[in-house]
Amino acid sequence: MTEPIVGLNIRREASSRSAKVGILPRGARIEVGERSADKKWGRISKVIEGQIAPVRAGTPVDPAASTGWVFLGELDPDTNTEPELDTVAAVKPPRAIQAGKQIGYLGEYQRYEDAKPVPERGKRPLLHVEVFSGDDVPAFIERSRTYAKTLPETARTLLLVESAAKFVQPAAPDVTIPAGSRLAPVGGAAAGRWVKVRRSEVRIAERSTLGTFTSATNTYSSGAVWTGWYVGARDDQRTRNEGEAERGNYRRREVMMPSGPELWVERGALGEGGAGPAADASGWSAFPLQVANPAGPEAGFTRVVPKAELEALPAEDKAVDHEGKKWWRLDGVGAGGAAARRSSGGWVRETGHDKVSWQSPWAWPGFECVSEGEVRPVDLMARDLLRDGAATLREEGDFTARADKAEGSALVTKIYEQIDENRDGNLDAQELKTAMRQPLLARALARIVAHYESEWGGEMTKWNELDPLMLEGLPEWQVEKQRIDKLRWWTEVAGKVEGFPASPMVHHIHPIALVANFLGTGGGCPNCEAEITAEALKQIFPSATDARIDEVKAVFNEAFKKFDIVTCRRKAHFFAQVREEVGASVRALAESLDYPPERLISTFSYFARNRAEAQQLGRTPGHPAEQQAIANRAYANRNGNGNIASGDGWRYRGKGYLQLTGRGNFQSVQTEMDRKFPGSGVDIMADGDQILGPRGGMISAMGFWTSNGLNEVADRGEADANVNAVTEVVNRHTHSYAQRRGHFGVTKVAFKLSECTDGRRSGGGAAPAAAR
Repeated sequence: MTEPIVGLNIRREASSRSAKVGILPRGARIEVGERSADKKWGRISKVIEGQIAPVRAGTPVDPAASTGWVFLGELDPDTNTEPELDTVAAVKPPRAIQAGKQIGYLGEYQRYEDAKPVPERGKRPLLHVEVFSGDDVPAFIERSRTYAKTLPETARTLLLVESAAKFVQPAAPDVTIPAGSRLAPVGGAAAGRWVKVRRSEVRIAERSTLGTFTSATNTYSSGAVWTGWYVGARDDQRTRNEGEAERGNYRRREVMMPSGPELWVERGALGEGGAGPAADASGWSAFPLQVANPAGPEAGFTRVVPKAELEALPAEDKAVDHEGKKWWRLDGVGAGGAAARRSSGGWVRETGHDKVSWQSPWAWPGFECVSEGEVRPVDLMARDLLRDGAATLREEGDFTARADKAEGSALVTKIYEQIDENRDGNLDAQELKTAMRQPLLARALARIVAHYESEWGGEMTKWNELDPLMLEGLPEWQVEKQRIDKLRWWTEVAGKVEGFPASPMVHHIHPIALVANFLGTGGGCPNCEAEITAEALKQIFPSATDARIDEVKAVFNEAFKKFDIVTCRRKAHFFAQVREEVGASVRALAESLDYPPERLISTFSYFARNRAEAQQLGRTPGHPAEQQAIANRAYANRNGNGNIASGDGWRYRGKGYLQLTGRGNFQSVQTEMDRKFPGSGVDIMADGDQILGPRGGMISAMGFWTSNGLNEVADRGEADANVNAVTEVVNRHTHSYAQRRGHFGVTKVAFKLSECTDGRRSGGGAAPAAAR
């Protein structure tokens, strides 16, 4: 029997549907020339090693195979080409790099303990990124700040809270609201923790007597607040459906008529439909937060918070006061957890709050240029040895002078201000450990622009100065110096790249802080962070019942921030895929009796060797036992499933909003759900049929989405090719690419992509001309 040839298919055209003209055997080497328009296929220009084999053994090779097309994603890199190492290539002319384009891969970082014969840890892929510039940085920042003063208020999208800003805490309540008191919002129930209300009584009134209606506040010009009920001729004839009210000619409305003084209550005290609190509740005669009474602690660290991040805070951490000004509760010094926020955090007001202000990114809020001075490695080591009591009597005098020099450095002083909690001039292990656990401290330190000599340049003399201090560790230190010497590439670049600093004494800018400062300078898109509406879902799923729309909306709105599906574009891509998988009525189908026989056979036929085999397996596809037999045979030993006898093929057949298939996929999605949404209550490994309901179907679809990196794929754009890229991950072998592109055209409108101002879509603002 002839052994089958294992290799890569060669196609006549750049398409998986094109005819095969040959096979490139495993181990062969080729040179690829022309690329297809989508950059996924390459045309063979030369066979370097090996021979092309025929599609069928014993037949001649098609001449077209020598210049046929191969799928680039299935080619191995050419490992026979020796890379040139330990050199720096200055590219002339400089090449532009498109945003989002892949330019490299994460490398492996090995520490000493990882390099042992039996390493204790696995690989640690890390990316080392540095942003630095020459002596022009301070002047550039000053010109930018001057420019920022000319910008309108709308360009100020970052809230600066200075370290000495005083947090505000809520005043003690001074009013008691009896249980069952009817409460009517004054001016509408504005978003936020507290609502301004008046006590009220429920009445039924003729619509004609109520005056003009304002939907934004749900009030009539008479002062009445509508409860949402249309009322007919009899009091028991009522509906919340406008169409039904028109058909029944309901001319009356149920309203609440406010009376008495205005009060402030927690939102939960409103009750359902303004029914009021179920038990006695506390209230305030004035808004609970007042900048004139900053009873809270100081902020502790300077922090800069983007507007979009503030708007994304939970409802209980936001408020709108009597003047319509916004308040936010921010974390206190130390940690990012809920306990720390409650114990040491407090509230800030967007205007009128001392040391709190809106800033433009071009004001570089929170950034500070700090110089290391003339401190050398030997000074720092001498200070540490002196602190540890390891200096000899002969060394103490010299070490003291060096330690004083290090302590006098502006950069060292700045860091000590932030980390040295007991102010003893020494950073002990506990202080460093505490600092590493403080995300607010990390944000503050990231905005220090540090001026010091780059490790990639400078003379070796500064390292040689350490030799006398190494003692018995000198041999290892000599080896380490050789490594340092090889890493010095500054002189190979300086003078060869236009604008590159000649001296390695440069200003270092934290790359994440730099990007975060200018990312999304449009101020954030209100539609991105907003919950989805029933109206949007109705456009996408026109055949779905109102009840199903409400179910889908509720689950998505509960979970979408946990899975970071928080931009208009991501939502549009996500629901375009869901629409194709579950149809216009949102049914979380499984490959089961819900499928007609011909679709069932078609679904399984991809996994069978041919369609005839699938039809034979499904002799009576309408019978459940036969369907299970088909699934167990078709999906056996695939996607983490066991063999036919395990029953995994049927148990983990395609189910849910994105037709999740296979034990391996179920398990990876469960792991993702447990990580992103541990309290979801969805366990598809314990009960796979949970995935058929709206909750399990939606949350598992989100878990699949993020576990496969589809947010990042969606961020790349809105073109048809990008919809195809998402589809390839969801269901690579589907024939519904065109349909999904059509659905995306609908979801783009439903989620208002044309109005989106998210930074990941539109980018930031332009640099000031004087500072370019």
